[in-house]
Amino acid sequence: MSSVWSGPAEHRGEKAPLRTFLALELPSDFIDEMERGLAPLKAAHEDFRWTPRTNLHLTLAFLGTTPVPAVDQLREVLLPLLREVKPMPIAAEGLHLFPPRRPASVLALGLGAGGADISRLATAIEEALLPLAQAVPLPDFRPSHRPFVPHITVARSGRFYIVLSPEERHLRISAQGIVTRCTFFSSVLQRGGPVYTPLWWWDFLGKQ
Repeated sequence: MSSVWSGPAEHRGEKAPLRTFLALELPSDFIDEMERGLAPLKAAHEDFRWTPRTNLHLTLAFLGTTPVPAVDQLREVLLPLLREVKPMPIAAEGLHLFPPRRPASVLALGLGAGGADISRLATAIEEALLPLAQAVPLPDFRPSHRPFVPHITVARSGRFYIVLSPEERHLRISAQGIVTRCTFFSSVLQRGGPVYTPLWWWDFLGKQ
């Protein structure tokens, strides 16, 4: 059964804009396997800022600054797309460094299975949001000029850029699972790292 939740109530009275993004939530079994595979890297690179388990996700669209009244409007625009999505099997495939041709500040896990379906979904979401970018407005939302690359950010640079040995770059991480939820989050940047709060979600359950 699919479900939507528009919350939390405290945001309703806020006047300051939120910082938002839309993301696929990762199944717990996928995260378990992923963390086991990443364990050697975590032990070797304690200086990296590793993403806490509770913050792991796959971003479909970063909206950035978002007026609070627009949260419901964005939900109404996005739900028709999400209603057509079936649960998506995914499998990890390869590590990526971003930016790819400059000193890296992000370490990410790529996808094999499920990657093409997620790319198509992200492209459709961008096309649905672009007409609203000026009307809402969404000052931080920009059209992408490169193909969408599905990835999960697992670490960010600390004092130094992220550097991996050739052997580490080819570390094999076997993680599989089925994605069943898409969530619209607010993000608050804090000294200890960002805090994500779900504003609404859509479950793909029942569509199999």
